[in-house]
Amino acid sequence: MNSSNRAQDRNLVLLILATVILVGALLVAFVVHLASRQISLRLEQDFHAAVEAIDAGESGTATKLWRSLHQSEDHQAHADLIKCGLELNNGDPDAAIHKLEGMKHDGELEAARSLFIAKALIQLDRIDDAEATYQSILKTDASHSRAQRGLKQIAAIRTKEEDTQQFFTDVKPMVDKFCGDCHANPLPYSFPKSHWAEEVKQGFELYKLFDRHDLEVPDQALVTKYFRLQAPTEFDFSPVLDQRSHGPSTEFALLKPSAPAIANPGVAHVAWVSLEEGERPVLLVTDMRNGSVSAFDPNHPDRAARTLAQLRNPCHSTICDLDRDGNLDVLVADLGSFVPADNHDGRVICLKSDGKNGYEEVVLLDNVGRVADVQPGDFDSDGDIDLIVAVFGWRTTGSIQYLENTSDSGDEFQFKERQLDPRHGTIHVPVIDINQDGHLDFIALISQAHEEVVAFINDGRGKFSPQTLYAANDPSFGSSGIQLIDLDQDEDIDVLYTNGDSFDSALMKPYHGVQWLENKGDLHFEAHRVANGFGVYRAVAVDVDADTDLDIVAVSALPTKVLDPDLVKTTDSIICLINDGQQNFGKHVIEQGVCSHLTCDVGDFDQDGDIDFATGHVNLFDELMNMPPIDIWLNQSEPADADK
Repeated sequence: MNSSNRAQDRNLVLLILATVILVGALLVAFVVHLASRQISLRLEQDFHAAVEAIDAGESGTATKLWRSLHQSEDHQAHADLIKCGLELNNGDPDAAIHKLEGMKHDGELEAARSLFIAKALIQLDRIDDAEATYQSILKTDASHSRAQRGLKQIAAIRTKEEDTQQFFTDVKPMVDKFCGDCHANPLPYSFPKSHWAEEVKQGFELYKLFDRHDLEVPDQALVTKYFRLQAPTEFDFSPVLDQRSHGPSTEFALLKPSAPAIANPGVAHVAWVSLEEGERPVLLVTDMRNGSVSAFDPNHPDRAARTLAQLRNPCHSTICDLDRDGNLDVLVADLGSFVPADNHDGRVICLKSDGKNGYEEVVLLDNVGRVADVQPGDFDSDGDIDLIVAVFGWRTTGSIQYLENTSDSGDEFQFKERQLDPRHGTIHVPVIDINQDGHLDFIALISQAHEEVVAFINDGRGKFSPQTLYAANDPSFGSSGIQLIDLDQDEDIDVLYTNGDSFDSALMKPYHGVQWLENKGDLHFEAHRVANGFGVYRAVAVDVDADTDLDIVAVSALPTKVLDPDLVKTTDSIICLINDGQQNFGKHVIEQGVCSHLTCDVGDFDQDGDIDFATGHVNLFDELMNMPPIDIWLNQSEPADADK
């Protein structure tokens, strides 16, 4: 009996123990389940909070919440959705929407996915699609607050668009009349938003400076708003960057030293010319900062240049026998000041040759604005040399002047001056019989907001009729130079045209580069974009690779205070555009990061049968610097097969 009782007692103890263990296990399981549920609820709350944060644009908060979701194996789908939302807030709606459209979810995840898709569609300006997405969410859950907010946002966008459109409708006529009265209307994309306040301010100041009172002056704040609303936040540089080479070509080698270094060079013009008939050419170097006009022999780079004259601020030199004594003289355009200004210190100088390497300085024209170019020709058909003068000026000064030669048989030059065009900003005035009627005409590149290439057609008696060959659609186009050349070799004269002047705005502009104005006959020219390039200042066409077609050498100059100095370091400063024979040009980079070249010229400097080129340097830095005034680049390529 005792034995039976003990057995029963043991069984009872075991039963109690088993019950306790079972209850304990159930309790532990309940606690674990409760904790897991709490974690899951917290993660669900984190997910909703992350969606709210993304909707509010609070990427930092959303990122922290994403990390907690990402650590949970059960919430990877939630984490992936939040990751897409973060991509939206980081400005990559295309990538986000691509991922979102590849996901499949149910319930609240599907609602969040649809919300993010709608947000991406708004960023992509697909407003109608975004509205349809929000409406689909509300069909499932009519009280969905975020979808309701989304529809209100779309309504606000449409109202704003309507208001903005009405603003443009109201303001555009005033802007067109005021800002486009004396030049093309400014294009909103020619400056980023941050620059338009200053640009508009300058335009209003110029209107006052010119003492004009003939136009209705609009509200300056409205004009600024008009351009800012349409302007890009920042420039898209891809048109230039997509054409860039990975590194400099080895087709040309820099001759070191090209010339002895001098203090603070400001070379505005370099030309490969003969100073006397029958003599080997030299590089005629015109320095607008130190005032020298000098001759440099590239075969003797160790020798200092021979100074022909020391003037004020000469910027362009041209060879001609002005007095018809058999010796070649040098015509010099003298700015009169290095820094742009509306002074009357410009001059035209003749360096009259004595035939023995000596030159007499003779002033032909003075008391005018800054003179950028002077070109000779017998325009009135009387047998002597007349002159066309580009008085660049600055803002209130400048014009194109005709100097009719009225000299008698004596030694003294006499000219009768007549204005041909009252506009400021003329850079170049090369002479050519453009219409092939036997009379010399000239082509003018007029910058400073006018941005036109104009032919001045001569009747043979020195009377000229202007005809515009090309007009840029933007007053800040940045015209910088022209060369008259038969680029396509079809026996008429085309215009090689560069626009790269950045010195007014200190902006690197994606629409700067090289254009070819193709002569189609009857003074009709068709513009072709040859290459994009920051700060292109001069382009010269020549057969670089000896394959009988014309290639192009182009150089660049940029101010040192551009907004993106790091980009300047890798900017193409010298390029060679190789022609495939059909006027399709492939870019070969010769030099990068030395954007201090306003000028270049070509020739066979080392007499080895191929084309070399020289560039001028201008010190654009604030501090005094020693550098060579010119660089000489020698052609290293093998001659191409002439039968190519």
